[in-house]
Order: sequence, then structure tokens, then C-alpha cells
Amino acid sequence: MGRSAVALLFTCTTWIADVGDASASTEEAEFGDFTATLWSRGLARSCCDLFPSTFRSNDRGLEVAVFNWSSLDLAHHASLIVYVPSMDLIQFLPRFAAASPEARITLVTGQEDVGVPCELFGVPRRRPEFFAVHPDAPSQQARSWALSSRNLSRFLGDPRLLRWFAQNYDASDCLAGETLLKLAPLPLGLDFHTASEKALQMSVRQQQRQLDLAREEALPFAERSSHVLLPVDCVAAEFWWQPPLQSGPGSCVDRRCACEALKGNWTRVPWPSYLHALGRHAFVAAPLGHGLDSHRVWEVLVMGSVPVVIASSLDGLYAEFPVVIVHSWWDVPLNALSWKKQILQKWGSQPFSPRVLQRLTSGYWAGLIRGWHEAMQATGPLISKVEQ
Repeated sequence: MGRSAVALLFTCTTWIADVGDASASTEEAEFGDFTATLWSRGLARSCCDLFPSTFRSNDRGLEVAVFNWSSLDLAHHASLIVYVPSMDLIQFLPRFAAASPEARITLVTGQEDVGVPCELFGVPRRRPEFFAVHPDAPSQQARSWALSSRNLSRFLGDPRLLRWFAQNYDASDCLAGETLLKLAPLPLGLDFHTASEKALQMSVRQQQRQLDLAREEALPFAERSSHVLLPVDCVAAEFWWQPPLQSGPGSCVDRRCACEALKGNWTRVPWPSYLHALGRHAFVAAPLGHGLDSHRVWEVLVMGSVPVVIASSLDGLYAEFPVVIVHSWWDVPLNALSWKKQILQKWGSQPFSPRVLQRLTSGYWAGLIRGWHEAMQATGPLISKVEQ
């Protein structure tokens, strides 16, 4: 059930006012296969009936879609899987509200570091960096009203919403019981878009080739160093824009403390050199970046190494992969030989089996999303009572 980004978008002109925005970029046409590696753009194009064609950064550097949201017409669609950048959800909600009572929609959100749905809806708190109004947003008052605790409950209770798959999933931070049933976490995946669209103008195909070459040259897991690698520049790293985690006094969960505990001395290197280093280490620390999930976690996994992460609402997602979850960076030994033995005992002599590697592709998660969507159409939404 693969989909062509170009063909799919041209059949959905009711959503996009300017069809010129709907055409796939030259880069996308060159890359062709969106399903081989797990990355946000590829996931959107392989999982969803409607998705943005292009993105831009707003005045705060947050990614938003490039099209007129008011042209999104859900009133004439009975069944859809829709991809919405997290920071554009404020634009999507009025269109969802206008959908017909018979509509059945699966929502996929991502592209930004904001926690979803709790931080996005301000339950119990949000970082102000994410909520400076960008030019396409409604007023701050309207934005605050739409992304409220009450409206989150109403949205989750709406029978038109079948399922919500979210990157930087933080649902367990503010929801419990039945309200969690409609939500599912999605991996953040790799960051192919920064180099291809913003910084280096390196195509996705070129990045994929570098990744494939690094994987070919990587050591088998059993032969890798047990020293825990911390590939973070502890001198130049930005520490201020980190998501809040529930932690007590004296806790050690942020990037600054990771640098202290693991005696970080990493300096920035080109991406191929970084991948080469991953392929020589069995364990790689992945401190929080700007969001709960990080591209580093998935880069480490793709390179056949085990990420070490701080416990969070993503624990359930990470449990599907060889990942070490700790509650403090002080719990991480500088030499993790005992961890290596445990990984080999739990995951076998080849921890990164074909089953695990399959889960590191956009195609796997796209198939999962489509499967859930089709199943929910047959059985009905998991929560069907709308709060009044």
C-alpha cells in the first residue's frame, strides 16, 4: 500500500490551495524510497493520506508547514490518515471540528521538540519558547484557548479521532486510564532534513550512502568497546532548552550533569566521523536535547549501538529496542562490560536482529499506522464519549 508523494498530494488539492506547494522537491524525487530509513519526512510520506509538502522555520526557529490551513477540507472525507506538524495543531483543530460526524481520522504529529500532547496543551506546563505566535497563528488568546486541558479531553473523546500517533510522546505525564488508549508514541528517527534543507545542502541520498558505508565498516557488537561514549560537546553545548522531567532535588538527568558524570571530552566532528565512532562503541549516552526524544537515540540504534537514556514517558517505546534506561547519569559506569553481557543475554549474540532493524525503518511504522487505522475503522474508536 505504498504511496507516491507526488501523486498523493496532487489528488488532495482540496487540502492545499496552491498546488505548486504540493509537488515533491527535486531532492525527494531523487531519493525515491521514503521507507528505507526512519526519518520524519519519510514517515509522513509513507504513512499518510494528507501531509505537508514543504516546511519552513518561523521567527523562533520552529518548523511549520508551508500552506494555507484554511484550505484543509475534512467535511467531505470519510476516512483519512493526516500528518500535522506539532506546532501546526492549533491550525488543524478548527478544521477537525468541521469534519462530518461520520469522519474517522487517524492523526500523526511530529517535526518539533515540544512534548505531545501534554506540553503542547499546557498540561501541566509548557516551555514558552514553543509558544511565541508565528505569523500564521491566531492571536495568543485564541491559541491559549485552543491548546487547553479541556480541549485536549474533548479532542481525545471525539469519536471522529480514531488514533493519535505522536513523536516526543509525553502522554503519561498528564493522562491516565482510558484517555491514554488513543495515543501511541512514534520514534523521532534520524535528522536527514537539517543537512538537506538548511545547513549543508547534502541530499538525503548522500546522507543515506554515508550511513550505509558507516554501517558496513562498523564492528560487530561483541567486539565493540564497552566504554560509554558521550558524543556531546560539553563546552559549547546548549543546556537551557531542555524538557522538564519529574525529578527530585539532587537529581542528575540533564545534559550538563551527563557531562559531569561521564567526564565528557567530545569535540564536534563531521557526520561520517561521528558515525564511525558510534560503530566502535557498544554503548552511547543520549542525553536530552530540546525534546524528550532525540535523533541521537535513533542514530545510535541504526549504527548497531545501544543508547543509554534517562527514564521518561518514552520508556515503553524504547523497550522495543536494545536500550539501557537509567534514572541518573551517575548510574552509568564508565566501562559497561556487565551491561554488554546483559544485552547479549537478553537480545542474543546479534542484538540487532532483522526484527529490530525492521523497526528502524519508516516503512515499519507506516505499516503499523495504516494497520491501526484500518482496524479502528472496523471496530470503532477506543474512546467514543465526548465530554460536554
